[in-house]
Amino acid sequence: MNPIYLWRNLSLRWKILLPFIGGVLLFSAVTLWHSFRTT
Repeated sequence: MNPIYLWRNLSLRWKILLPFIGGVLLFSAVTLWHSFRTT
């Protein structure tokens, strides 16, 4: 197995996963903020 190939796959995967996780966290934070604000 080529370590450079593995690193490239990992970095590409994280480039996709990190914005996705950030968006999910931001969405959940906004939803919680709205639910706390309305009550």
